[in-house]
Amino acid sequence: MERAGESSLLRRVLVRLQATLIWLTRIAYCRGFGIQSPSAYAFVRYVINEHYPYYTYRELDTQFPKLDFRQRKLCRFLFRLANWLQPSLVVDAVDGLAPVRRAYFHAGCRKACVREVGSHEEDIGHLGDANATSTLLMVADTEVGRALCTEALLHAHPRMVMVMVGIHRNRRARRWWHEVASSPQAGVTYDLYDCGVVMFDLTKYKQQFKVNF
Repeated sequence: MERAGESSLLRRVLVRLQATLIWLTRIAYCRGFGIQSPSAYAFVRYVINEHYPYYTYRELDTQFPKLDFRQRKLCRFLFRLANWLQPSLVVDAVDGLAPVRRAYFHAGCRKACVREVGSHEEDIGHLGDANATSTLLMVADTEVGRALCTEALLHAHPRMVMVMVGIHRNRRARRWWHEVASSPQAGVTYDLYDCGVVMFDLTKYKQQFKVNF
């Protein structure tokens, strides 16, 4: 039991160290530095890198104490993103920690209908739901994640936002990220290293930002 605890502690230390090293490599992209677009700057400053200690964080930390540093940082960002977008529909197609993410999504937007997609493409359904005034999607580089992304590109609208997890995990994931970010349907995109954020509001000038998250 003691050895298992030591192993868990070592893993947490290594995760924190890795996150710190990634942060240092991106230090030139802190908190919207150099971003000229007012809307993009506001999103980076007050959604991606908002440091306000929301009271909800403490409640969720108590509810999910075993999250490591990077997992908790991403979940807190999803909370802020849901709070900012106020989505009527959230579609989560990422394996693992789905109940945790659901809690963070609902903490940010209690009215959101959160739907977790299974491992089969037929579970995706139709994203062109007229009742979904705003939509938040979570995808990863899996078969079902790519299928959901393809569906999203077909039904993209200005109030849709997609989070792509693990965009720097390997060469295939990086290539997929660049393909989606460069697609005609994508507007402003944000590379946070651990994930990428794709906006579909084409009234905004198409730009790709790297952010120290």
